[in-house]
Amino acid sequence: WYQRRVRGEHLDQGTQLLRTGNLGEALNHYHAAVEGDAKNYLAYYQRATVFLALGRHRQALSDFDAVIKLKPDFHHAKSERGSVLMKQGKIEEARAQFTDLLDVDPDKAQAGLSDLPVLEQAIEDGDEHFDNNDYATAIDHYDNAIDIAKWDTTLREKRAEAYLKLGNIINAIGDVRAIAKLTNDNTDAYLRLSQLHYIMGEEEESLKEIRECLKLDQDHKACHTHYKKVKEAGKAAESSSGAYKRRSVR
Repeated sequence: WYQRRVRGEHLDQGTQLLRTGNLGEALNHYHAAVEGDAKNYLAYYQRATVFLALGRHRQALSDFDAVIKLKPDFHHAKSERGSVLMKQGKIEEARAQFTDLLDVDPDKAQAGLSDLPVLEQAIEDGDEHFDNNDYATAIDHYDNAIDIAKWDTTLREKRAEAYLKLGNIINAIGDVRAIAKLTNDNTDAYLRLSQLHYIMGEEEESLKEIRECLKLDQDHKACHTHYKKVKEAGKAAESSSGAYKRRSVR
């Protein structure tokens, strides 16, 4: 009885904190609620909502999976799960989830199902224009796709490539940075960021990003190679600057 009361208090406190926007503290209470009762579907559901608010969609999806496993008729979790899958660009999984939802929540199911063909067409059109070297139009279509599937890293990779084809390194950096945030362990994204900043002549930013790569994997050969390249370039720049200052004094 006492343990049930404590678990209930964690849920209540988490909900109150969630309403006031204190997401970190709310998450701690939901963690405690889940640890106290691994069969409490509401604890998983509430924690998933906080994960979503924090942009941690992969953890949210895992919790929605747990909710549905514990309570298969909880259609709110199915609706949220379908939305997450669609935003991740997992079209077939999202379609299956929304289809399963048709009988219990037709409005949300139909809304999701109507977005999926739009997403598919935008991707197809973007790829076609990219293959035809029409990169500006490809970007327009990838923009439309990302509006629906904002957590799909593959789409952002495609748009970044299109930006680079047009020589727009700044916008490409924006997409690659988003990829790094969406996948926290993505060493390739940090390496790419470092390389792009290096091309822009931004050695300090380049060094910062390559260090992030090495934090994730100290033995990453490509990151080590690029790190040495950036450090050597920095030393050369300092040496050149020092020589210029000495000439100026004379």
